[in-house]
Amino acid sequence: MRTTFPASQWRQVLLWLVALSCLGAGAADAQVLGFPTLHVSGGLFPGDPSKFQPLLFGWKSYIFFSGGNWYPNDVLMVHLYGPLNTLGVAPSDHALGLVYADNAGNISPGIDYYPRLRVPFSTTFALRPGNYTVYAEEANPSPKGIPLPRATAPERINISPETIPFEFPDANGILHFFQWSRARGGRDGLLGDQSPERTDPQWISVWSEAPVAVYGTIAATGGKEQPSFISHEDFPGNHYAHDADLMLLPDQEYRWILGSANFNGDLEAASTGRIEVEWETQNSGRPFADSYGTGNIGVPLWAMPTAGDRIFVVGRWALDNGHPDSGDRTEIHPPRLIATMRQRHTAVPFCASGGNTRASQVDVFVSGHGGGANQFPDGLGAATDNNGLGGGRLGDVLTDDLFGIYYEYGPASPSLLIDLAAWYSGFDSSRIREVAGPSGVGWPNGPEERPVNDMDYDFDVPLPAPPEGATSVQEKVITHAEHTTAVAEVITYIKPDAATGLPTMAHVHLPYNGADSGVYARTLEFYWDTYNPPGRHFVVRMNNLTFFPTSYWSGRAYVWADVSGQWTFLTALNPDRFLRAQDTLGGDLPASARWEVFLDPSDTLRVFAQGYDQQGFDDLFGIRDGVNQTTRPAYDVAQDIVGVAIDNKLKYPHNSPEDGDSEDIGGALFESLPNPKPIGVGTGIVGQHFALSQSNGAYRGAFSADFDVSYVPNPRIEVTGAPVDFGSVCTGSSQDGVVRIANDAPPFFSSDLYDDSDVLKGSVTVSGAGFSLIPASLVPQTTLAIAEYNGQHEDVIVRFSPTSITQGAGVLTINSNDLCRPALTVDLRGTLIYPVTTLSGSLEFGRVPVGARPPRGSKVLDFSINNTGECPVIVNSVAVTGGQVSDFHILTPPTFPATIPPGESLLVPVEFNPTRGGHRSATISVALGNDPTHPVPLTITANGGPELR
Repeated sequence: MRTTFPASQWRQVLLWLVALSCLGAGAADAQVLGFPTLHVSGGLFPGDPSKFQPLLFGWKSYIFFSGGNWYPNDVLMVHLYGPLNTLGVAPSDHALGLVYADNAGNISPGIDYYPRLRVPFSTTFALRPGNYTVYAEEANPSPKGIPLPRATAPERINISPETIPFEFPDANGILHFFQWSRARGGRDGLLGDQSPERTDPQWISVWSEAPVAVYGTIAATGGKEQPSFISHEDFPGNHYAHDADLMLLPDQEYRWILGSANFNGDLEAASTGRIEVEWETQNSGRPFADSYGTGNIGVPLWAMPTAGDRIFVVGRWALDNGHPDSGDRTEIHPPRLIATMRQRHTAVPFCASGGNTRASQVDVFVSGHGGGANQFPDGLGAATDNNGLGGGRLGDVLTDDLFGIYYEYGPASPSLLIDLAAWYSGFDSSRIREVAGPSGVGWPNGPEERPVNDMDYDFDVPLPAPPEGATSVQEKVITHAEHTTAVAEVITYIKPDAATGLPTMAHVHLPYNGADSGVYARTLEFYWDTYNPPGRHFVVRMNNLTFFPTSYWSGRAYVWADVSGQWTFLTALNPDRFLRAQDTLGGDLPASARWEVFLDPSDTLRVFAQGYDQQGFDDLFGIRDGVNQTTRPAYDVAQDIVGVAIDNKLKYPHNSPEDGDSEDIGGALFESLPNPKPIGVGTGIVGQHFALSQSNGAYRGAFSADFDVSYVPNPRIEVTGAPVDFGSVCTGSSQDGVVRIANDAPPFFSSDLYDDSDVLKGSVTVSGAGFSLIPASLVPQTTLAIAEYNGQHEDVIVRFSPTSITQGAGVLTINSNDLCRPALTVDLRGTLIYPVTTLSGSLEFGRVPVGARPPRGSKVLDFSINNTGECPVIVNSVAVTGGQVSDFHILTPPTFPATIPPGESLLVPVEFNPTRGGHRSATISVALGNDPTHPVPLTITANGGPELR
């Protein structure tokens, strides 16, 4: 990204360059060795190498500086310019503080000085989190020297919110304990993590209610720590259904979205160093009642990413007020837009015969239905908006009385359950107030649906690499059932490749601002106008699930499958919805549990099944108060939960560890490279598989997924040597042409060159008179079977043997199992050339005595067979064929067959030896072997004796 600087800076640089040119090489008071430089370093957790986060800073973090080519002992003001990629916020300049160059003009540590500055934070101010550039300029330029240009650090930094409680001194050195979540409106309670207050409100905005936009990747992790899943544990009071949880690793320039508490926990966990994107799984709510996959609340499964997918997400940047004592994580909860860019290319129909071409895919979903997480108190957001700047603190806007009411424990009315809970947990129930929290200061919860038409949405989608010959991008738009908006996407193609000039990105613009606030639900697929072979084609078929239940399972299993990014609610496919999982120990699935996947060599086939066993808490989801369906008070929900937990303890003598919360039955994961060989042959994956679930809880191995993987061959025919031009061919001769048929399906595994899964099979036929296949070229003659390894091919030999002037055009037809080109034709053409034969000479013998002995009784005359054409003529025979055949004789030489080259002649002697008197005559026929203009013999008449009168 290019950084824009004020025009005054460029004028300063130009003046500096002009001054340098005027001073000459000997100038001693200018830094003629180069421009001044600045670099930054440091980051969060500098004392822990395993946790250190370079160039990500929190409030009060030190930023370290280095550089050179400044004036000796120069005083420099360091500025931050940004934030650079925060929605709706224009970058601005922030003076950070002074650093000093040493007597050599370098910014470097000294004996009593370290060039560093803190990210600003005080009891009344916090620097807005975001992505910033850092630059330095002379604070007090010498009037005698030449002003040096500012230096911008090549490293951009991210300022993150400090969400772990910390202490800091004020200007008087007094230490202050600070919790950002509490300052923004988060509440604690008497019961630690189980306190209802922590759900009232549970999600508070990190900085403001303005949405944030982030690019990132769904981090790939191990079987126990999946980065994309349906949660089994959510608070029923502020959910209509369980959340779809996505662990997003933000791109480098968006890491400011991570609070410092996001790095708490196991370094190997999927959540560490990532931000959770949470959106309720699609449901109809009111009440939830087994409505997954229906209704308008939450995100549909077709838009849900899998491990490795990139997403662009716009949504509410929130703090989860679940653990204020150790630090609250930042989340995007809920989103309003998710654009899932699939890491695995898909395929779209490209030819009428059923073939596919490669395409990139983005699934786009925009909706204001955020579920229970949208029902936050709008008054809290307005109070901490800080006049549009964000970052306000509740203590700065509420009176002391209202501040006290807000942070009281409650609200709840006295009840036996609360008294029992107080007795059991050892707290004073009288401390719980009937008026407390947001509702106590007049801030009710807002609506479940929020507007999404307050802004436009823009994002970029990578295009597949263009194949040879491609000139333009094509689009396929799939509209899903959830789509209700009239907003239409506007697509432009950007970022042309320097070598080809073809675009590398599709820019998608959704002009929502001021339009309707309906749901956008579409899949966009991008492909080129030239055939681009897709990846290897596999089909996954889920046969059944086998459960291994404990004694306290309910037998109501909710299970989802993710097959390389294609999510399916398996429970909805099972005939009895897995409601008898406990006593049937399994559930068959219909043929619709089937997925088609296209995979490149570096892709993995991913088959993941996960879910939970429903317990009593699930029956509390979606229960709302009143006609407006507002969320119920936290303590009311807590009492319901306590009731379910008590019932659970009475129902099961060996209590469920979750005491009524849904039981995680783990995830069954299969991942492998796409080798289309049978299981057991090398690394082949074709065949039946069984994957056992794993989890972090007590239900390791709670079910097994039984699925088949099959392979759809995709040979790719490649023909060279077409069309075949045999050139000029004489009649009676022949010319051979070669057509090479190759299988262009690549061997995906260099260590397994004899992988023959994509055998090209078919047949070859030839049509057209004069054309034929040479039998030795194909075994058997017209059958193809070409594997893809080592550039295997068949050379088909076609022979042109013309016999007629009508010949010279034919067709070689190749029928194969290439889906996109099942029938290929190769034109065959040749030019027929031939001899032109004439006869010349006179065979008028005149009078010859009858019966006289030769030579007195005979006479010999010659006639010529002439070849005036381009090819040799073949004379098969010359014979007396009519008349007085016994009186005329063809003498030797010549002998036949005889060949007459072009432009030459052959003399044929004919003897007349009459056997009787009178006029004698005969017909002499010349039979030619290869003159197509004379398919019947040429004739010449011989006469002898007196003429008839």
